[in-house]
Amino acid sequence: MKSFRQSRYVAARRLLRISLLCTSIGLLAVYALSLQVEPQGISINMLDRHVGDMVRISGTVTYLRTHEEGHLFLTVRDESGQCEVPVFSEVASKLPRIFIGEKIEVTGSVEEYRGSLQVVPPLSRDVKLLGADVTPTRVAEQFPGHVVALQGIAVNISSSGRQFTLADQTGFIRVESGQGHGIRPLTNMTISGRIKTAGHGNYLRMLDLIEAHPAKLPPIDPLQNQSFRGLGVAKGRVAFRNSSASIVCARGFVLLGSGEGLADGDLVTAVVRGDGDKLSVMEVEVNKANIFPIKKLSDELLGTRVRVRGVVIRKYVSGNNVFLTLYNETDLDLPLFGAGDDVNVTLGDLVTALGVVKKYRDRLQVVPNSVSDISVEPGEIAERKIDQISDADLYQLVRVHGRVTSVKHYRKSCSVWIRDGSGRIRVYAPFGISNVSVGMEIEAVGLVKRFNGQLELIPRDPSDFG
Repeated sequence: MKSFRQSRYVAARRLLRISLLCTSIGLLAVYALSLQVEPQGISINMLDRHVGDMVRISGTVTYLRTHEEGHLFLTVRDESGQCEVPVFSEVASKLPRIFIGEKIEVTGSVEEYRGSLQVVPPLSRDVKLLGADVTPTRVAEQFPGHVVALQGIAVNISSSGRQFTLADQTGFIRVESGQGHGIRPLTNMTISGRIKTAGHGNYLRMLDLIEAHPAKLPPIDPLQNQSFRGLGVAKGRVAFRNSSASIVCARGFVLLGSGEGLADGDLVTAVVRGDGDKLSVMEVEVNKANIFPIKKLSDELLGTRVRVRGVVIRKYVSGNNVFLTLYNETDLDLPLFGAGDDVNVTLGDLVTALGVVKKYRDRLQVVPNSVSDISVEPGEIAERKIDQISDADLYQLVRVHGRVTSVKHYRKSCSVWIRDGSGRIRVYAPFGISNVSVGMEIEAVGLVKRFNGQLELIPRDPSDFG
């Protein structure tokens, strides 16, 4: 009897071990099977049917915000709708950079937060970044309100860097970045943003700069323009004929149209788009401004557009017109018609001007088209003792210190004599002065000129007396 009981006990223990082993194997099999089963892929508009479930969605990132603690809050949109995807810092820290416009696949649990459904990924492997589908500019501009990624060459960049044109093989689109990105002309870039509508046509409101590097465009051959499609580079010298300009290349030429802002002989690099039957210039970058010596202007150049540079030695305002005289080895008249108060130029400034050579009362002059055709650099002021001022300082700004020995007022002007330990000089102000009197110790700034054989200073305004 005892042997029988022992046998039953041994058999029972053996059966228990077998049962536990089978249970463990079953649990392991279930776990292994669960690892193999992918969460269901659904469209975003079906999330309300899967609250609490693990699902998989895919779409485009249309919004991104980074929390100060490292969390990322994304908005993902597919063709059916959009939802929020919070990526908490422990997950976000293990992911590469995510940008707006990127395709993304997210696996996570569907949860409700403040009345909205979210997909919350528990691990970094649950967020797959799939890059961006680049849209041609000609196609993108037809979808206002959509977030798209574009790739092309940046041209026509504004001075602030906040507006530019992005050109690709299909066309071009205007871009507003909202902030300066330090973008240089001829930059090959991939950007993303939302297509917006304005009165002057659709444009891209840039949201993210994905990639940027200098463009490497092929040189074009104007003689082969019928077989050229896409973007290329034309290098050459600007030449004007009548009212139109061209870039003269090694082989042939490319029409520029009006050539606004350019002068004969300027060396330029232009981004050109080939459309099979014509070449269109998208951007012109001046490599070297062609400064024409004032002393070489002649009647043979009448009607030619040139760029000149000189010091302002005279300024006269009549109504809405401003008349400047520049000096660079000789003098030249520079009329700015209709400029009015837009001209912020004073004596001694260095002015570079682009204009057409004309003649008025037997004097050659260069006539800019508008104020935008001139650039101004403030004149530098040199410190001098009065006896140090010489003809080498003619048409330069100098500053002297001394005591006022004489003041003579005229109807609209004033002469002030100043003496220091080395000599004296007249300061002739073409405006009235009320705060200067004999015996005062003052400093004066003025443009050095010669009058009746004597050197004198011409101040720019009353602030030049201090």
